[in-house]
Amino acid sequence: MLLLFTGLPGSGKTTLARAYAASCNAVHFNSDTLRQEMGLKGKYGPQDKEKVYDALLHRTKDSLQSGKTVVVDSTFYKESIRAPFRRIALALNVPIYWIEVVAQEEVIRERLQHPRPDSEADFSIYQKIRDAYEPLSEPHLTLHSDEGTPEQLTALIGAYLEPFRNGMSFQQIQSLASGGQFPGASQPVECVETHISWLILTPDYAFKIKKPIRLAFLDFSTPEKRAFCCAEEVRLNARLAPEMYLDVLPVCKQPDDTLKIGTATVYEYVIDYAVRMKRMDNSRQMDLLLQQNAVTEKDMADMAQLLAPFHRSVVLLPEQAPYRPDDNRADFEDLFLLKKEILRLFGPQAGPTLDRWKNLVENFLERCEPRLHERVKTGFRVDGHGDLHGRNIFLLPQGPLVFDCIEFNPHLRQIDVLSELAFLCMDLDAGGHHELSEAFMRYYLALWPCIENAEDEHIFVYFKAYRANVRLKVALLGLEQHSDTTGEKDAKTYWALLEKYLEKVEQFIAPAR
Repeated sequence: MLLLFTGLPGSGKTTLARAYAASCNAVHFNSDTLRQEMGLKGKYGPQDKEKVYDALLHRTKDSLQSGKTVVVDSTFYKESIRAPFRRIALALNVPIYWIEVVAQEEVIRERLQHPRPDSEADFSIYQKIRDAYEPLSEPHLTLHSDEGTPEQLTALIGAYLEPFRNGMSFQQIQSLASGGQFPGASQPVECVETHISWLILTPDYAFKIKKPIRLAFLDFSTPEKRAFCCAEEVRLNARLAPEMYLDVLPVCKQPDDTLKIGTATVYEYVIDYAVRMKRMDNSRQMDLLLQQNAVTEKDMADMAQLLAPFHRSVVLLPEQAPYRPDDNRADFEDLFLLKKEILRLFGPQAGPTLDRWKNLVENFLERCEPRLHERVKTGFRVDGHGDLHGRNIFLLPQGPLVFDCIEFNPHLRQIDVLSELAFLCMDLDAGGHHELSEAFMRYYLALWPCIENAEDEHIFVYFKAYRANVRLKVALLGLEQHSDTTGEKDAKTYWALLEKYLEKVEQFIAPAR
C-alpha cells in the first residue's frame, strides 16, 4: 500500500512517517533527504522542485511494483503535487491512504528554531507554505504531533488502517452483490462461498474475492498478499484459460460506505481485490457431464492434446524446483492426523490399516527415491496446474478449458507431471470411469512418454493414491464440521480407492523385503 504523510514544515510529519515505516517494515522516502542526495540542497525553484518530485515518484512506483509498502512524506501542499501519486496508486491498484500531520503554530515556531538534519525550512518558509497550502479533498487521518509520542501516534495510524486491512466479511460480499455496483449486468446475481474464496456470479462475469485467512498451505491475511495472489491467479490461469481470466479489479469503499468493484476515484478507498472472469456455461463442467455419462473418449483425446504440449512448455530445471524427499512424506502424513474421525466412520479395524499404510508409504518412497530424483533431472517436473480434476474443466464445443489452477502455493503446483495426471485419473476412477482414465493416459503418453519403465508405472499409482488421500482428507475435514450422508459417501469412496491403489503399491515393494 501507499501512505502519504502531508504537513507543513515543523509539523512533525517526517518523525512520524519514519516511525510508522519502521513499525511495518515499509520503504520510507522523504523529499528533503532526496533533495540532498540529488545535490539540490537549498534550491527550491520550480524546476528544482519538479526534479525532486519526479525522482520521488519514480522511486515510489518502483518500490510498489516490487510488492513493498511505501511511506512518502513531504509537504504535499498543492493538489498538482498530490495528483501524480494518486494516479500511480490507481494504475497499480494499490490502496492509498493520506495522513495529515499538524501542530500548534507556537510549537512549530519553537521546533524551527533548532537545526534539523532533514530540512532547511525556517519559520518564514513555513508561513509561505502555510498560506499556499491547499486543503486535502480526499478522506484522511489528521494527527496532532504535539498531543502524543511517535509510538502513540503510530498506534493511532494502525487503528485507522485496521478496518481497511481486515478483509471483507460475508455480509459485505452480500451487500456488494445486492448493490450491483460492478461491471456488466447486475441481475440475476448469485453468491457462492468456498473454503478460501467468495464468488459473485453475474450473467456476464464471475468476481472472485479471496477470504482474509491464513492456513497451513496459504496466506491471504493481508491486502498485499491477496493482491499478489489475485495477480498470480490471472497470470497462471492465462496459460490454459486466457479467454476466461480477464483482469484484477479493486473493491472500493465509497464515501457513503457502499461498496463497488471497479477503479477507485479520489474519494474512495481500495479495501480488497477481485479476479474478474468471463462467465462460462456451467452445464459444460466436466464433473456434471461425467454424472450424465456424457464424456467421451474423444474428450479424453482432446484433453491430452491440450495438456501434453502445455506440460512440456512448463518443465522446471532441477535448480528451479529441486526434489525434496520429505515433501512427499509430509504431503501424505496429514491423513494420519485424522485418525479419530477415521475410526468413528470406519470402525476400530481402520486403526491397523492406517498403521500399515503409513509403513507402506515410507517403504515405497525410500525404495523409489533415486528414481523420483532422477525424474526431476530427466525433465518430468513441471510448473503445472496443481488441481486437475473434473470440477475445474469445461468441455466446450471448441475444446476443453482448464481453469482454477493453484496460485497460492507453488509447492502444490510445481510437481512431477505424473502427480498432475494422477489427480485427473483418480477423479475419473472415483466416478466409475476407469475406461476414460485409461484412454486419457493412452493418448497423453503417445504425445509425451513420461512413463519410461515399470517403476514409473508404480510411481504413477502411488501418486493416484496420494490424490485419493487428499480427497479423503477434505471429506473427513468436512465431516468434522457437519455430518451428512454425501460427505460420508465421498469419504468411503476415497477410502476404498486409496486401499485399492496402495495394494498395487505394496505388490511392487513386496519382492524387495
